[in-house]
Amino acid sequence: MKARNFAIAFVILSFAVAGCSSPASAPTQITTPPTQVAQAATPSTPATSEPSSTATEVTPQLEVVEWYLWTELPEFEGDVPLTFIEVLVRNPYDYPVNVYEPAVRFLNAGEVVLRTRDIHLYLYADAGWNMILPGETVPGQIIAWPNRFISEKPEWDSFTISADIEEATPIPYTTDLDITTGSFTYREDSLYSVSTLYTNGTVTNTSGQPLKTILLRSIVRDASGHFVGSGLIGVIGDFFDGKYQNLEPGGIFEIQYLPAYVNPALSSEPLQFEVTGFGIIAE
Repeated sequence: MKARNFAIAFVILSFAVAGCSSPASAPTQITTPPTQVAQAATPSTPATSEPSSTATEVTPQLEVVEWYLWTELPEFEGDVPLTFIEVLVRNPYDYPVNVYEPAVRFLNAGEVVLRTRDIHLYLYADAGWNMILPGETVPGQIIAWPNRFISEKPEWDSFTISADIEEATPIPYTTDLDITTGSFTYREDSLYSVSTLYTNGTVTNTSGQPLKTILLRSIVRDASGHFVGSGLIGVIGDFFDGKYQNLEPGGIFEIQYLPAYVNPALSSEPLQFEVTGFGIIAE
């Protein structure tokens, strides 16, 4: 497979944040395939600019579709607040791609002021997936300042995302699932941070085939339809005799603590939730 390396086009960041809201109360029943994650109208907050003249002119391979910026207050006095960027990234090609070693560069007037590899695209690498399907939009999160003890934050006006991109061989999968969840709620005494919403539910394998694993994502939008957060989980069969057992056709499996990572300031706002899933077919 031929690797294609590049840097994604600059995205100009604005600090204006749209208001969101508390979880919707109605259960979610969604069987949308991962290639059909619903897209909101382009928000007014972010804007896209041409790459700086100081950067190498390259052809973008992945698209930054939407992003949302928020800052976490420091736990201890004197610590530097962490800046989180929730992001949606799309594969614009008609073939699946593997994504390796994504990295972020923050710039000010075209000059690099900070680099980080603390970017997490929700690609299920641990489950052996690690790909973006043709036209698929996947969520992720960037932590801009993972070191709380740096003296001060640099000023920046844009960021770029780069990665090693490789055309992938599709893994057999199915979207024939029946997903049912309850409402998303905060659970402050959970293992997750207070900036996490979660829900429980069930997923039924309606594909007629045994599955190795079922993978789920949550997408969160505010009342205006702007993207503000996301989360993911893998639903895996029972571990027995040194290996995972297949998820048999017709089986109903519990969803426990499907998360949605969002700005805790949005906890009192009405939010919209989208849940998508697909299953990797067993060999």
